[in-house]
Amino acid sequence: MTLQTLPLFAPIAADLQTVVDKLRSAADIEDQLLDEALAMVVAAGGKLIRPALAITATNIYGADHAKTISLAASVEMLHTATLVHDDMIDDAARRRGMPTLHTLLNPASAVLLGDYLFAQAAAWAAETDNVRVVNIFAATLMTIVEGELRQMWAKRNLQRSEENYYERIHGKTAALFAAACEAGGVLGGAPEVEVQALREYGRLLGLAFQIVDDVLDFVGDEQKLGKPVGGDLRSGNITLPLIFYLHDDHHTWDDLAQDLFEGRRLSDEQVRTLVERVVGSPAIERSLREARHLASAARRALTPIPASPHCSTLVELTDYVVRRRH
Repeated sequence: MTLQTLPLFAPIAADLQTVVDKLRSAADIEDQLLDEALAMVVAAGGKLIRPALAITATNIYGADHAKTISLAASVEMLHTATLVHDDMIDDAARRRGMPTLHTLLNPASAVLLGDYLFAQAAAWAAETDNVRVVNIFAATLMTIVEGELRQMWAKRNLQRSEENYYERIHGKTAALFAAACEAGGVLGGAPEVEVQALREYGRLLGLAFQIVDDVLDFVGDEQKLGKPVGGDLRSGNITLPLIFYLHDDHHTWDDLAQDLFEGRRLSDEQVRTLVERVVGSPAIERSLREARHLASAARRALTPIPASPHCSTLVELTDYVVRRRH
C-alpha cells in the first residue's frame, strides 16, 4: 500500500506512511482468499484525510507518537469498515477503481470482514490508553450506524430526504471528521474549549466535504472518482443537488425523478439523462455555495486554536474540500 495523500500533508507524510503500514498489518488472517481480499480493500486506500486530521490536531499540542499513530489508524480503519458495509448496502460494484468486497466474495463474507475491521479499529483506539478517546470512538460508531439507517429509510422518499439530509451526512461523514479532530485534541491535552472548537471544525468540514462528494456524483470524472457518476440515483439516495433541482418549479414533476420516488429502478440511460438535467440546472452551483458556506464556518471555528503551522494546515484544508474534483 503506497502513500497517496494531499501535498498540504507533506509535513506529516512520514507519520501517514506509518499509519498506512499499520493498516496493512491488519490484513493478515489465516485464510488465503480472505487475506487477499482484505489486503486489497486496505490497499485501495484514499486521501487519508481523516487520519491526517487526527495527527494534525494532536500535533498542535504534542502527544506520545505511538499513541498518535494508533489514533490515526483507528480513525482510518473505522472509515474503511464503514465503506465495506456501505458498498454492500448500496450494491456498489466499484470503490476507488477497484471491485467492492461483496462482489469479490459474497455479502455474508463482506459483513463479517467489515466487522473484523471494526474490531481492529476499536483495538487501536484502545492503544491510546485514553478512556475519553475510546468513548469518542464508540459514540462515533453509533452515530455512523444511525446515519446509515436514516439513509436507508430515506431512500426514494423526497420528503424524508429533505428533512434529514444534514443528519444523514453528519452520520455518513461529518461525525468521523469531528471525532478525528476532537480525539486529537483530547490526546494532545488541549483545553476543553479548544477540544470543542476542533470538534466543531471537523463537523463543519465534514458536512462541506460530503456535499462536494454529492456534487461530484453528478459532475465528477469517472476515472478519477473510481466509480460511475449517478451512483446515488442508482441506489435511490436523494442528495442535495437533486433536492435543489426539484425545488425549481420547472422540475417539480420531473418524470424520471417521479419514477425514482415510486420505487422503479432507473436504467443506465435514464440515470444519465437525469444526471444531465441536474447538471444543466442551478442545483450544482447552489450545492457548492452551501459547501463553501460551511467551509467558511469551519475556518471561523478554529479561532480559539493557537496559531501554528499545524493549525494553518487545517485552514488550508477548508479550501481544498470545496475545490477538489475527486
